[in-house]
Amino acid sequence: MSKRIPAPSSSLPPLKRLSAFDAAQVTTLLGHLREIYQPEVNGVKGTAGNTTTKAAHDSGYASEASDDEDDCKSTSSTSSVDALRTDRFERSVALKWLTGFVTRGDEWVEEGSTQAEQDARTGAIEEAASLLAACSGTSSGPLMRTFDFPRPDAAEDPIVIHIRDASILSQDHTSVGLQTWGSSCILAQKMVESPSAYGLDLQHRRTGAPLRILELGAGTGVLSMVMAKLFTTAEAQIIATDFHPAVLDNLRVNVSGNFDGALALALADSAYSPPTVLPLDWRHLHCIASSSAIPDAQPEAPFDEPFDVILGADIIYEPEHAEWVKSSVELLLKRDDKSFFYLIMPTRPTHEAETASVPETFPMAAECGHNEGKKQIAILDVSEIDRVVGTGRVDEVRYLVYRIGWV
Repeated sequence: MSKRIPAPSSSLPPLKRLSAFDAAQVTTLLGHLREIYQPEVNGVKGTAGNTTTKAAHDSGYASEASDDEDDCKSTSSTSSVDALRTDRFERSVALKWLTGFVTRGDEWVEEGSTQAEQDARTGAIEEAASLLAACSGTSSGPLMRTFDFPRPDAAEDPIVIHIRDASILSQDHTSVGLQTWGSSCILAQKMVESPSAYGLDLQHRRTGAPLRILELGAGTGVLSMVMAKLFTTAEAQIIATDFHPAVLDNLRVNVSGNFDGALALALADSAYSPPTVLPLDWRHLHCIASSSAIPDAQPEAPFDEPFDVILGADIIYEPEHAEWVKSSVELLLKRDDKSFFYLIMPTRPTHEAETASVPETFPMAAECGHNEGKKQIAILDVSEIDRVVGTGRVDEVRYLVYRIGWV
């Protein structure tokens, strides 16, 4: 006789009440799902993804999925494993719940009362992600998210960005740009709230030419697309760059979905243009900047003309990246007192060396002496933003925003 086990539709709790469950209880529930679906990891087809909608301050990391599980139930609270495994409704309930749990799990982990409980909760999320892949027959597939960035004037509509987060490629940590990180959402919201505080004041510049805005390591494109919806085509030219081929492919998908797709065409104003997506290799620029053999070497178009504003959100995740980024900024940032590089970095206990590499590589402006009349790139000021629960990863303690320019 086949073993009987609680059906997902009757045993999985609504995610809005997840805080009432500890790691042991959730692990038991995941164990039930593993018993049902693990035998069918090969060849099982699943959903393409999950759509979530949250305000920008939540960074899209919390899912609304599975908040309404009570609207339909199976006719029996327990069934044989074989029956549950072939029940399409129960599988859809499990997939929906797992997707929501994985995307909202960071906040649940942080609510753990002890370090041991938080560690156990982290393990439960990892188990759920693995189980999600088993249920869907994929590496969990892309996740669709919607971000709202409210404007200072409540009467104006917020800037809305639709994002496709893809799965990070196994054994390739450089593909982290396939997913949206909290830093990009935080900086985007700050810029929407106060453009002039970030060198984006068109009246102050009064040059008549469009602002040239460049994003380094654009990833899923949140920051670049917000800039593209903040300024008209006549006001700014935005270029979103990355290096990893898979990240660039996903970035193009996101830009197309927000500016070229059917929904975008129905909502968009023709005065706004999408960011231009291009590959950019910081290491190559570093070689150009540090090469004495070719003193007049310059980047290729369109990087041969300087930029008014350069943006970077959580882009330094290897110690050498700071040097590469510094060289890139030296080559690409316009040499005046109105052009800046804004870099936002989260502080993580596990990445202290990478965080420290920024002030170690970029000198503070106050410490820069006169170098025979030559300008040098330096940190003009640093501001701190405390992390809000539900924004970014749980290991991000706070965020540092560097304003870097020529002195």
